[in-house]
Amino acid sequence: MQHTPCYAKIIIQFATVEEIDKPFTYEVPADLIPFIQVGQRVYVPFGMHNHLQVGYILGLSDTREETKFRIKAVRQIIDEKPLLSAHQLELIEFIVSYYGTSYAAAIDVVLPPGLRGNLLPWKKKQKKLYI
Repeated sequence: MQHTPCYAKIIIQFATVEEIDKPFTYEVPADLIPFIQVGQRVYVPFGMHNHLQVGYILGLSDTREETKFRIKAVRQIIDEKPLLSAHQLELIEFIVSYYGTSYAAAIDVVLPPGLRGNLLPWKKKQKKLYI
């Protein structure tokens, strides 16, 4: 089965400075496309050294914007189900535009406390083979 290319708009969790306080485009690998959803946390390579960072998916698209940067790929899904609902995402957009705060700060306000600790990536269920 062939999947169309999928791209995710992702905000990096620590992005509180103006230069990186914006959604970045990442490619979603074909094996993750059936599982990826808006509102999930993911691990993505970020910066010149491609350190893995936590990001929040703000949107998904089949097309990507032209950019002067190389598009990197999402590495892992952290949450099986989205942490952020459509209503929470709208609230985040409102907080950012009305109060002029960063996306990361607005996300921190919306999420329950305790979600920034050690994160274990979600694993796809493996099909069992009985012999």
